Amino acid sequence: MDRRNRIRFALLGLLLLAAGVAGLLAGADVFGVPAADSPVLPDWLVARWDRYNPWNLVAVGIAALLLAWYGWRLVRAQLRRGGGRAQMGDLEYWAAEPGRQNADRGRTTVRAAAISHSTEKALERVRGVERALVGLFGSPHEPELRARLDVNANADLTQLRRNISAALERLATTTGMPPRSADITLRLVERQQARVS
Repeated sequence: MDRRNRIRFALLGLLLLAAGVAGLLAGADVFGVPAADSPVLPDWLVARWDRYNPWNLVAVGIAALLLAWYGWRLVRAQLRRGGGRAQMGDLEYWAAEPGRQNADRGRTTVRAAAISHSTEKALERVRGVERALVGLFGSPHEPELRARLDVNANADLTQLRRNISAALERLATTTGMPPRSADITLRLVERQQARVS
C-alpha cells in the first residue's frame, strides 16, 4: 500500500471515528439536550433542503456516485499486485549516445519480467528459501523491489539475511540499477519431507 493511500484511509478512519464518537456523546446526553427530544437537523436547514427539491436529490446522488467511484479506485489499487504501484518498464542499454548517428545500433532491451524472474531464481538458490515471488515497480533506473519469500522455518535468519542481501547486490551489479527500496516479506514454512516407498 503506498503512502498516499495510507493517508487517505487514515483520514477516512478519523472521520468515521469522529462521527461515531459524536453519536455516542449525543446519545449519552453529554451535550446537555436530550437527543431523543431534539431534531437531528435544524429547521432552517430542512427548509432550505425542501426549497431545492428535486435538485437536492440529484446533487446527493451525484455525490454518492463520486464517493462510490473513489472507494472503488482505492480498493482496486490495493487488490492489484504491488499495492497500486505501476510496474517497472523495460530496461534499455545503449552502446552509442542518443542523438548520434546510428543511435539505434547497439541498443539492448531487457524485459522487466526477465529481471524479476531471474531475481526470483537467484533468491530461490539461497539456502533456506523454498519459493520466491518478486515484483519490480516504478522507474527502471531506480526501481522498488517487492518480494515474498517462503522460508524454511529451521533456517538461520542471520545467514539468510546476508545471503539475500548478497543476491540483491548481484542484481544491482548485473543490471546497473540498484533498487531504491526493497520490501521483503518472509513467511516461515515447514519443509515437506520426501516420502520413500
